Amino acid sequence: MGKHEISEDMINKANTLGGLLISKDTRGVNKAATSVRWNEAARFVNWLNTSQGFAAAYKFTLQPGAGGYTDNENLVLWTVSDAGYDAGNLYRNTNARYFLERRREQPARLGPQQHRPDVLELRFGFPCRERP
Repeated sequence: MGKHEISEDMINKANTLGGLLISKDTRGVNKAATSVRWNEAARFVNWLNTSQGFAAAYKFTLQPGAGGYTDNENLVLWTVSDAGYDAGNLYRNTNARYFLERRREQPARLGPQQHRPDVLELRFGFPCRERP
C-alpha cells in the first residue's frame, strides 16, 4: 500500500476530465492540494478508480454529469446487494484500488495532519477484502 499527496495539477486534470467541480486553494500546480472538502476528496478517489477500470470506493446518490449534481452531494452507504460490500466498513467498496486514509473515511472535513496540515492524501492498494 502507498500513501501520496495529491497535487493541484492532479485535481485540475480530474476536474477537466471528470467534471468533478472540486474546489481547492491555489498555491501552484506542483503544490499539494489543500482546503478540499471530504466529499470532494471522495469524488476524486472515485474518479481515479473508475478512470482506471476499478470500482468506485464511495457511493453517492448523484454522479458528475447528472442533473442536480453538486460537489457536496451526500454519501450513501454500500448495501449487501452491492458488489464489493463489506459489513465491516459500509463507507468503502472493497473492490476499489484507491481510497482515503481510514481515519478520514467518516464524512467530515479533512482535518489537520501531524506533518502537513490540510493536505489531501490518498492511499492505494490492490482490491481485496482486508484493509488496514
